[in-house]
Amino acid sequence: MPEYECTTFDPYCLKDRPLRIDHLHIELPSVLKKRLVLGELDSSVIKRGTVNVELLEHYAYDTRTKRHISVKNSLKLAVKASDRRTVELLLVRPIEPPADIFVSVRLSEMIGQRSKVRSNTRFYLYATENNTLNSTSISNDIDEWRSKK
Repeated sequence: MPEYECTTFDPYCLKDRPLRIDHLHIELPSVLKKRLVLGELDSSVIKRGTVNVELLEHYAYDTRTKRHISVKNSLKLAVKASDRRTVELLLVRPIEPPADIFVSVRLSEMIGQRSKVRSNTRFYLYATENNTLNSTSISNDIDEWRSKK
């Protein structure tokens, strides 16, 4: 992307916007044997200041009853063991299906009292009642396809 000079009140100026906005749609497994990494965020875009990472829950509800469910014990942020500049969003406990969840992870740069958002990753998570069956059938289809080669 070529350099773009910002002028005062320029609506197309990207200077103060987040560097990256991602939208991830993930179907969650109903059976969880160990922690599942849903996404990784690289904080190396922040060159100075303090890195601040926030997990924001926008909505989480049971799709059958339309009631709010809590996911604060199921989703956690953790620093990746092999790379201290990477933060992972982990599913540590299964979420009871059927559920529809929207969370985001905001990566900010803090210099003194100022905070500037550097990336915002949105996670649309779905827990369905038959997703273990679907993933098993898909893996079986892939195995059949590989054996035909």
